[in-house]
Amino acid sequence: MLRIRVLGRLVVEVDGQAVEPPAAWRSRSLLGWLALHPGAHPRSEVASRFWPDVLDESARASLRNALWALRRDLGEEPFAATRERVGLADDVWVDAREFAQLATAGDAERALALCRGELLEGAEDEWMHEERDAHRERVGELCERLAADAEEGGDASGAVDWSRRRAGLDPLGEEAWRELVRRLAKAGDLPGALAAYERLGERLRDELGIAPSAATRSLVEELRAGATPGTAYVALVPASALAGPFVGREAELAPLRAALERALAGKGAELVAITGEPGIGKTRLAAELAREAHAGGARILQGRCDKEPLAAYQPFLEALGPWVAEAAAEATSRHALFEAVAARLAGMSRSLPVVVLLDDLQWADGPSLALLRHVIVRAPPGRLLVIASYRDTELAAAHPLHQLFADLRRDVPFERVELGGLGLTDVEALAAAMGADPALAARLHADTGGSPFFLTELLRTIAESGHPALPEGVRDVLRARLARLSTPCVALLHAIAVIGRPVEPALAERVAQVDRQGLVEAVDQAISAGLLEEAGGRLALAHALIREAIYGQLSDARRALLHGRAAAALEALHERGSRPPLGELAHHCAEAREPGLLERAVDYAARAAEAATAQLAHEQAVLHYGQALRLLDDGDPRRRPLTMKRAVAFQALSHSRLADAPVSARDRSA
Repeated sequence: MLRIRVLGRLVVEVDGQAVEPPAAWRSRSLLGWLALHPGAHPRSEVASRFWPDVLDESARASLRNALWALRRDLGEEPFAATRERVGLADDVWVDAREFAQLATAGDAERALALCRGELLEGAEDEWMHEERDAHRERVGELCERLAADAEEGGDASGAVDWSRRRAGLDPLGEEAWRELVRRLAKAGDLPGALAAYERLGERLRDELGIAPSAATRSLVEELRAGATPGTAYVALVPASALAGPFVGREAELAPLRAALERALAGKGAELVAITGEPGIGKTRLAAELAREAHAGGARILQGRCDKEPLAAYQPFLEALGPWVAEAAAEATSRHALFEAVAARLAGMSRSLPVVVLLDDLQWADGPSLALLRHVIVRAPPGRLLVIASYRDTELAAAHPLHQLFADLRRDVPFERVELGGLGLTDVEALAAAMGADPALAARLHADTGGSPFFLTELLRTIAESGHPALPEGVRDVLRARLARLSTPCVALLHAIAVIGRPVEPALAERVAQVDRQGLVEAVDQAISAGLLEEAGGRLALAHALIREAIYGQLSDARRALLHGRAAAALEALHERGSRPPLGELAHHCAEAREPGLLERAVDYAARAAEAATAQLAHEQAVLHYGQALRLLDDGDPRRRPLTMKRAVAFQALSHSRLADAPVSARDRSA
């Protein structure tokens, strides 16, 4: 007896034994089509379907050859063929037919158990696309039926599982993802619901260039507004920012708590800046205040800046979601965009106080800083508190943050909290909380200067190694910890350090060049080692210092190799018409230092500049045009038009800065 499975990769069994399907792709395709279409079909119709560009006689001859190959491999009995018609015998078992019968009978769960993957997975014949769409829609209907039944029966977990399977069928199917978000929230997993919404938003933006629909955004706003204390904020603050014990910092928390009280009381928008050297605990301090703020009924939003900005207005894009990109595309001027963002934050803060966490502001691009200034100075009345952290050790005298803070001090309440190292008593408490001998506290304090990050890494190393030998620096700490990890795990960490941002598993897998099972094991190992975190379906190194230390250990040749892989992986993942991350591609192509990739870096940088101009991010346009020019030889004919475009971007930037400046600043310049 012949059994054919098409719900997944094509599998053929004869009398209970698996046999290799025909090697010729046309014969395999024909077998799949016959399996999905019961009965006998006119030979002329089948021949014209598979060989449409040849004469009927030639098409029928090709059909005979394909059928001959099938009979040779599978025998004569499974086929019902005459001179004029062809099909599979009625007693041939096909999983797609069984699926249809079970679905019609109402046995959705058994029907779905037959589905091992996409219909005829791996094959790409034209006729299959319509069949796949129809099958995917039918599977989605069954998943939704089971999810609704589970929800009605009080099985929230089952409803989520079936909703998740339905959403996985179509990454861009907004209705399915909206139901998943709703059911996750109903099951008590609001962080998971918000993370699912963010994944949907990213896919819609990257693949289609659109934002989620008003219905989906409205649902998420309702979920955030009705969130119970201690839930929504967990999804927005990195796990690494809340890991380990929190000691000391009472004096530093006092001005932050005072600012929070004013925000909760509706005293108007204000900014608190937390500064200090890398690893001193800025993000953790902001996270602790966010915990208190959410417990007090505030809504928490979070964005961060990258050393290599991936998009204009990146921290606000992360905090407010794809809506920012949509607003930038619709705005007629940058002032109009800034007004729209300020009005949105003010509207949100009328129902609940809003606390916005902005991390690593020392890397903020010009458009983001201009938008921040506008939001603080010109925001309509509301209960808004912005907490911004930055490294003061990385600010040059002419850094635009200095001017921003100077302007804000004149116009709005502004508080600056400077963090130093933990005191000896706090180090003793931290050591005890992490299971170390308190007698080590004095030496730990002296060796680290009280840096919370360095202290935590040392204490973790001591716990892992079982002896109190203290390495001399953070790179030594990480080198010792990396030495205990598997080769795939180290390759994964190297790849993520080079990519330089939270990364999708598929991209990490390609750059690290590990298989799927190796990736899963490497992720588990890196998370257990405290070097990696997983949030919102992405992987990220647990601290910026970890990324800098790992990246700094790579040889120049290894860095160039991994940047080249990152560029190739990004191009491959976006080759089917989605919108590629142009600035990111320009960076990786340039750092790979290969002649062919350098040429592509120029093209990507120029395209990134044009995209930035379209988003009214003139600072980024200037930077991208400058990057393209630096990669060109002096005599290259492309220099002149790119130089002219850069000059136009400079002119637009000058006009925008004048328009963006606070009223008081414009009066002084006049």
